[in-house]
Amino acid sequence: MIPDSYYFKSSLFNVERGEDEETNLGIYGKQLARWLRDGLIALGYEVEPIIAEDWGWCVMCQRKPFSLWVDCGSLDDQQSRQPFSKDINLEAVIWHCFVELEIPFWRKFFNKPDSTVLLEKLKFDLHRLLTNNHNIEMQVKEDVKT
Repeated sequence: MIPDSYYFKSSLFNVERGEDEETNLGIYGKQLARWLRDGLIALGYEVEPIIAEDWGWCVMCQRKPFSLWVDCGSLDDQQSRQPFSKDINLEAVIWHCFVELEIPFWRKFFNKPDSTVLLEKLKFDLHRLLTNNHNIEMQVKEDVKT
């Protein structure tokens, strides 16, 4: 069974100056979002430019007839949260991502689209991108403080 969410550490991603001004203080993941976007495009998805949200970054894969995207970012960890001018301990950053599906309210009652195949495909492709990279160290969810 493919998990719904992932928590991991990685040396692939850095924190860019000012990126948390687009999200919230101490919430990073812009490079993670770009990396995921590039990987999904290589797998054939028509992914929009990444979108900053207060919780992190959105990698939008589809909008119609339902929205399908990957949420990603870093955990809001009080210990690693500090002004950018100080060193951010990238070894302590726990990255996270998960697939989201949103069907418009009215579609739930009229001509509900079958989202199962596309949702499962995106979950599978996200799993493959994350687990096939030796620079990504998966964390056990129970060991992650959220």
